[in-house]
Parts: sequence; structure tokens; C-alpha cells
Amino acid sequence: MSMAQGQHSTVVGMVAVWFCLVAAACAGKTLPEDKTSQAAGCVAAANRDFGTSMVPATRHDTPVVTGDFNGDGTRDVACLGMTDGHDTAKIFVRLRMPDGTDRMVSLEHFSPDVPVENIRIFREPANTFTTRCGHMPEDCAPDAQREIRLDHESIFLAVMDASGVLIFWNSNEERFAREWLID
Repeated sequence: MSMAQGQHSTVVGMVAVWFCLVAAACAGKTLPEDKTSQAAGCVAAANRDFGTSMVPATRHDTPVVTGDFNGDGTRDVACLGMTDGHDTAKIFVRLRMPDGTDRMVSLEHFSPDVPVENIRIFREPANTFTTRCGHMPEDCAPDAQREIRLDHESIFLAVMDASGVLIFWNSNEERFAREWLID
């Protein structure tokens, strides 16, 4: 098995196992206090900065992940917020700047239009990832990106139907970008 096949199998397996376990093992459990307060703080800052009226997805088992998402050496927070009706989720990232200030980033344009209970976010370590076009080149243009190498952590957004997108910081453009890994 090639490294790319192994990585794809690992990602697909992780998503499938995770969703199977969530309903059985996580139902009714509460989040640790630090995750609850991180999610609440992240969503409150997003509401303030973007004029949204979201609530933290604290009834959700993965409402917040931390990592150095922009590669500056500080811990950032990515969180899921949801509408008051609990039907739509949005992703926000609180970037901790080296000077100690925060910068909120809305990833609303990356947020899928599915119920919040069908979404999971994970922190992915620095790695080389095979893209959707790397797995299924026949569906892509000849010059489409087949893999992406990231030198810092990123966010993996999984949707219950087994699609997944890697959300990462593009240092050249100073903004988040995305690349489909599973479709």
C-alpha cells in the first residue's frame, strides 16, 4: 500500500469510526469545563466582531479545537457556533497573535449548510495530505493539485456523509484556504 493510500484509508477510517462512536459513546455526555469556556469565548468574540447571533455548540461533542493554525507559534482556537434554532453551524477561528492580541476570522464561507450534529472538526498535525484529485485523478483537471504539504496544524472539517475538507492557513495570501480530501 502506498503512503497516499494509507493516509486516505486512515482519514476515511477515522471519519467512519468517529461517527459510529459519537452516537453511542458520546450521547448525553457533557464537555470538560475548559472546552465549554473556550467554545463560549470564541463564539462570543465572533458575535461581537461579525454581528452574528450564534450560540456555542456546547451540546456538540467537538465544538472547539486548538492548535497553531497559522504557524506563528501561538495556540489558536477554532470553534463551531450555531444559530439559536440549532440548525446551521458556522466555523470561526480566534487567532492568537504573537503580541498577545486576538484576531477573529469567520470561516462562514467554508461552513457547510447542514445541521450542526452532522459536522465534526478536528485538529490535524503538520503533514502532507493527498487531495481529492490525488485520490480520483480521473475527475480532475490535469493541473489540479494532487497533494498539499502543511508545515503547521490545520482544521479538518468532516460532514456526516463522509465528505471532508482541510482548512489551512495560506501564508502567502495571509488567509485561510481549503482543499477537499474526501468527496
